[in-house]
Amino acid sequence: MRILFYVSEDIFPINNGVTVAISGLSLSLSKYVEVYVYNYKIKQFYKFDALKQITKQPEESIYLTFDLVICSPLLSIRDFLLKSKNTIKYKKLIGFVSDNYTYVLWRNIVVSWTVKQITFSDIKSFLKIPL
Repeated sequence: MRILFYVSEDIFPINNGVTVAISGLSLSLSKYVEVYVYNYKIKQFYKFDALKQITKQPEESIYLTFDLVICSPLLSIRDFLLKSKNTIKYKKLIGFVSDNYTYVLWRNIVVSWTVKQITFSDIKSFLKIPL
């Protein structure tokens, strides 16, 4: 099985919730399947191995067929569907939301409700939770 993480930033060094979630999941999965990471912002393709090493791959590697593409953070799925859907061959596509992100969205709406100042931005953030 071959998995591709389609991300907007490099997963190393670990510096935020997205990089923590992706690097941890990559490390766990790389023990059992081939794990690749594609940073679409800088158009760089990497292979992740079980020894926690990430190696730069040639651009042609993007033409592999992936069993699963995981887009993270969630908005990466929009970029994938608009720009890479026809380039990257895949069987299944999912968007990944870390628990930390979901919790932040939830707390934002709770605080807004408590102080009785709900804005359109708060409602828009709240609607992201089920997505």
